[in-house]
Amino acid sequence: MNQPSEQISRSVDHQALEHAGRMFIAVWCRSQDRVAGHVPPTQLRTLEAIAARPHLGMRDLAAHLGMIPSSASRLCDRLVAAGLLVREPSDVDRRQVVLRATPQGEELLRDLARQRRRDLEAVLDRMPPEDGARLLAGLLSFAERAEDDGCD
Repeated sequence: MNQPSEQISRSVDHQALEHAGRMFIAVWCRSQDRVAGHVPPTQLRTLEAIAARPHLGMRDLAAHLGMIPSSASRLCDRLVAAGLLVREPSDVDRRQVVLRATPQGEELLRDLARQRRRDLEAVLDRMPPEDGARLLAGLLSFAERAEDDGCD
């Protein structure tokens, strides 16, 4: 660790950071429970990954989720059974299967995004504007560093 990073790391109140992180996650998960409570979090994460990456194949999905292809395939089986996902032959290579959210799956994701925005805005509306601006700047910086670490 370089000197400035060490100083910043030592100056962070880790308990406060953990508490803030838990509260953010609680608001995020409350939205999920309201809209998609019938879809387990791992399946929802899978559906979000597929919707964000058109023409995603099973191997790429498994790699993205950090699991073996057979586990990703079982997750997709459950999403197909729920009517949220379809498997289709690839336009490029008919031996390949691509994954696509169904209209019902896309609607669920849109509803979830709207609820998350409403729930986050309800908290942000109770904050002074300058705190909201600092929060956004900090979260954007955090997101950039997390992406550098392979988080997505």
